[in-house]
Amino acid sequence: EIHLTDERGPHHLDLTTMTCLSLVALALGAASTASGGRVVSVDYCLGNQIPPAQKHSVSQSLRHTSLPAHIRAFSGATSDTVGVDDGCEHLVTAVDGAVEILLSCPGVGGRNYTALSPGLAGVNTTALDKAGVVTRDVPYSDCVIFGLRTSSSFTAVTALAENAGFMVDALVLPETIATTSAHIVANSVADAAEVAQTRAIKDEVVRGVSDVAGYLTLLEQLTGATSVTLPDGSDWTIKSRNTYQTVQSLVAAEWLADWFTTNANLESSLREFSCCSNTVARNVVARLPGSGSGAKEVVVVGAHMDSLPTGDIAPGAVDNGSGTVALLVLAQEFAKHSWNRTIEFVAFGAEEQGIHGSAEYVQRAGTDGVDIVSALCMDMIAYSNRFFGVTIEGTTNAAIQELMRVVEGNTKEYAPELEVKLTDNSFGSDHVSFQRAGIPAVLAIELDDTNYPHYHRATDTVSETTPKQAVDIIKGFAATLVDLVGVD
Repeated sequence: EIHLTDERGPHHLDLTTMTCLSLVALALGAASTASGGRVVSVDYCLGNQIPPAQKHSVSQSLRHTSLPAHIRAFSGATSDTVGVDDGCEHLVTAVDGAVEILLSCPGVGGRNYTALSPGLAGVNTTALDKAGVVTRDVPYSDCVIFGLRTSSSFTAVTALAENAGFMVDALVLPETIATTSAHIVANSVADAAEVAQTRAIKDEVVRGVSDVAGYLTLLEQLTGATSVTLPDGSDWTIKSRNTYQTVQSLVAAEWLADWFTTNANLESSLREFSCCSNTVARNVVARLPGSGSGAKEVVVVGAHMDSLPTGDIAPGAVDNGSGTVALLVLAQEFAKHSWNRTIEFVAFGAEEQGIHGSAEYVQRAGTDGVDIVSALCMDMIAYSNRFFGVTIEGTTNAAIQELMRVVEGNTKEYAPELEVKLTDNSFGSDHVSFQRAGIPAVLAIELDDTNYPHYHRATDTVSETTPKQAVDIIKGFAATLVDLVGVD
């Protein structure tokens, strides 16, 4: 029996490490069985302190690896202490030599961890013996392992088990055991290489977006602290990006589109739409095509580019030049690599008037049949006073919760100085347009978002920002984006 744990006990085991160790143990078990050894079981204990959703996630990750279909993960008790560790996951590979394996447990809710109720109770063992079946109880549970001597026994034992109220969970045929070891080892090595490659590229991408000085230079240009050079070669100072300042907002959009093309070598476009008393607004969309099997799936990285107040001067450094510049930084770095899925970097227009730009983008994508699988949005990420940190906004939706956790984990790993807060209260920014369409989407916003004294004022300038905080938030999103689009 192979038990995966450590000296500190089951509650300290990292979930990712557990999954990898389980794969290794399965490979060793299959190899031992194929050479005439005897492996009874492989289990790993996550314990009651691990949330059920995470236990389920590990089981699912094992189910969806390249392992043969007949090796399954399922719940079962293997603890030596009655009633303690119902958090164990049990993987049966072989028993009594190279024979088939069948694990059966009573139907859902039928397990009894607090009493020594033999799993064989109610099963006609005499009939099983005649069918060529070896039976063994799993200690302290209502589970039974059936070792079938011949494949013809399968029908008999299945019928007997189900008639006794058991649930057939897994089967290993003898002819597959010999090939199992090589299959698991080969795929485990390939998976490990893929994980290492992804990790190396993720580290490289995070380093590439970590230039605080470069971020600040772009923020100064977008907010009018310094001038920009337009596609026609002329200089211009962007004093406002307000939706109703039609000339200024158009120039800002054209500059962004040109920047995506010139500096990130991406195809970019202006997509006009009408809103706000028939005002013409626009989204800037830069596309980085995927080159793998998931190329038709799109991950969106978005931020609104418009600003307030409505007058001639609306630099909008924090709201939301900070998020818009993050798009440029991410686009330039991600364009250096090949990805499985397609990425669209989108600077939304008319957010301040009611998230019109993102709503138009999502509606158009639906009309055009674009498969958007997730969206990462940024709004106000550069102000820090009481806090140096980020809030990740999502909802209680399961897919969004998972996305929030991924962002949280990556941010804590790659920007450990940031305080990270999660909230299920999504409102007021472009991620909501995606959520309303059933697309998993989250927002990154500074922890000090309700404390900014220059909010929607002409004094929202670069001098009020903390670029280091913005860059740290970008790091977390960069690592998450790698996870979402996958290395090709």
